[in-house]
Amino acid sequence: MSKLRFVLLMLIILAAAWTDQIIPRNTPTSLAPLRTELAAMMAQFESTPLDISATRIAELNELAVWTADELADHGTASLTFICTHNSRRSHLAQLWTSAAAAHFGIEGVQAFSGGTEATAFNVRTVAALRRAGFTLAEEVGGANPVYRVRWSDEGDGALCFSKRYTDPVNPAEGFAAVMTCSDADRGCPLVLGSAARFALPYLDPKASDGTPAEAATYDERTREIGREMHYLMGRVAERLASR
Repeated sequence: MSKLRFVLLMLIILAAAWTDQIIPRNTPTSLAPLRTELAAMMAQFESTPLDISATRIAELNELAVWTADELADHGTASLTFICTHNSRRSHLAQLWTSAAAAHFGIEGVQAFSGGTEATAFNVRTVAALRRAGFTLAEEVGGANPVYRVRWSDEGDGALCFSKRYTDPVNPAEGFAAVMTCSDADRGCPLVLGSAARFALPYLDPKASDGTPAEAATYDERTREIGREMHYLMGRVAERLASR
């Protein structure tokens, strides 16, 4: 092996080790009490009818059945939310799923997110999550920063950054692939390693970027996804209780 190739190989190994050290795989959702603002949001979701199509309700119910059965049979259920850039909707779905699982006291839910390509966790999404009651602290800067996101004042929360769904921090097999945008659903007909696939596309708040409606649009999408993930985890809790 040439000296140059040896040096390049060592750099790759060191980079992989460094990545694993600062960005470990997220653990199952902590069941510590939600932050006050998020608990209030959950109460709002419970008092607001879920006004969506019968087709969408059916897809959420099927995902709930899959999740509950995985939890009952294996003790954990991994859900990877996938969008094209892993910058907006997929992160929102991942984090609201974790918060909703904690709200309903469901142990073993593992929520992840990824894209068909990596970009950055969009700063407008970060701001919307903060307005909703999550805390986000930037742990690693740069073009694709890493945020520590918490939905409780206790526990480690989750480390979030933009990544491909095949990134080593995500599960490689046995997970439910939940497509949160139509582009990713069409452009990724086969999700490697997935045990099941579900389609829950959302409108992209990116359309409002740079307009007076920007913050309101991101807040609307944040609440919409939060309400649906609240519904999802509620159905999971009901199915587990009925077994």
